[in-house]
Order: sequence, then structure tokens, then C-alpha cells
Amino acid sequence: MKRMFAYCLLLALMAVTAAAADVTGRWTGNLAVDNNDPESFTLILKQEGAAIAGSVGATDGDQVAVTTGKIDGNKITLEVKQNEDRSLKIELILEGDQMSGDLTATRGGRTKTAKIILTRVKQ
Repeated sequence: MKRMFAYCLLLALMAVTAAAADVTGRWTGNLAVDNNDPESFTLILKQEGAAIAGSVGATDGDQVAVTTGKIDGNKITLEVKQNEDRSLKIELILEGDQMSGDLTATRGGRTKTAKIILTRVKQ
């Protein structure tokens, strides 16, 4: 009986965790490269299971498609390949209706990093 209760409790916790980790929607905030002034940054995401699709960019009109994206617990990883010479890797930690983390941009063999802080846009 105890084993059955523990199993049911574990399933319930897994269901709550999975439901709470949905990042589908529009996220806006700032991206700060090195020590420069923050710039606007927007993610438009759609989550299906652990897979994340969508786009990233400075504004709604400046979006680039996410090549690969995934969520594992509260850790989000997005990759954007703009062309053979230019790519972005975004690693974020989800905390409720906010996410923050790092963006690494590679272009022509050079790499720049930035800090990102985003908030979910409420509909």
C-alpha cells in the first residue's frame, strides 16, 4: 500500500512539474553585450513536450527562426543558425514567468557573450 501511494505521489509530482515548465508564448526583456547598455530582446516560443520551436530577435519584426530548442527541467537551450558563418546559442534558466541566462554569438570565428533577462508577456 505504501509503495502504491509513493508511486501515485511521484506521478502527480511529475505531472505538476511538466505542466509548470511550459514556455509557450512571447517573452520580452533585455540583452546586455559585454558592459554596453541593454538592448531589447524578444523570444516567441512554442513548446511541444521537451522540444521548443520559435524565433528570437530584437523586435517582433526582426525575428530569426530557432534551429533547435529543448527544455530539461527548468533549463532551456536554443540554437539559431543564421548561416554557415553566424550562429547563436542561448542558455536560460526558467523561474516562473521569468527566465535569464547567457547568449553566445559566433560570427567569422569571433565570439561575443551577452546576459539575457526576459519576462513572459501576459495575454
